[in-house]
Amino acid sequence: MGKKRSAKVSSPKPTESYQQTVAKHVAQQVNDKLIESVNTLIIGQCNHMQRQIQANMLQEMSNIFTRISALEDFFKYKMNMTDKEYAQAVAEFQDKAEGYVTKVSEDDIVDMGDRVRISIKSKNVKESKDKEEPVFDDQGKTIIDNVGAGTVLQVELEEHLIGMKVGETKTVDFGPLKQSTVKLTVDVISAKKEEELKEEEVKTDDKDA
Repeated sequence: MGKKRSAKVSSPKPTESYQQTVAKHVAQQVNDKLIESVNTLIIGQCNHMQRQIQANMLQEMSNIFTRISALEDFFKYKMNMTDKEYAQAVAEFQDKAEGYVTKVSEDDIVDMGDRVRISIKSKNVKESKDKEEPVFDDQGKTIIDNVGAGTVLQVELEEHLIGMKVGETKTVDFGPLKQSTVKLTVDVISAKKEEELKEEEVKTDDKDA
């Protein structure tokens, strides 16, 4: 009979020593902390760059508006026009090209859906502190199409424009706690031409059909 082959017994794998386990754990913690620090640094740098870009854009926009304002003042001087006359002329030119009619009667008021050009001033909380009359900062001018819809300002603010006349100013407190205050002045009121309104009605009927 042949000799039986003895089964090959594999030697047990060496287990990690306590020191190796501790070293791996420490290395993992250091790696996690490093990743966290790098992420924090990257996020901080990105936020800083974003703020810098926004500040530069705001400065550029301010410079552009300043130049435009200077050109407007020069044009008004040369044409011997008042601010109101200039605003009216610009509005009529733009309205004619975009299917609106400028309301020119002193009795005309802002109706729901009108186009309204307004001047906005916001309350300066810091400067107004301890003063009897609040201080307002000029925030510029804007155009609101379809007033009352809330597409430009909040609905809460746009609704205050309804019923106002050209040249009228209204101080409005708004926000959940009425914590914000603005002054709204109506400069020009425009309404859509009848044919434009009819076209919109036809489009609406076609969609509903």
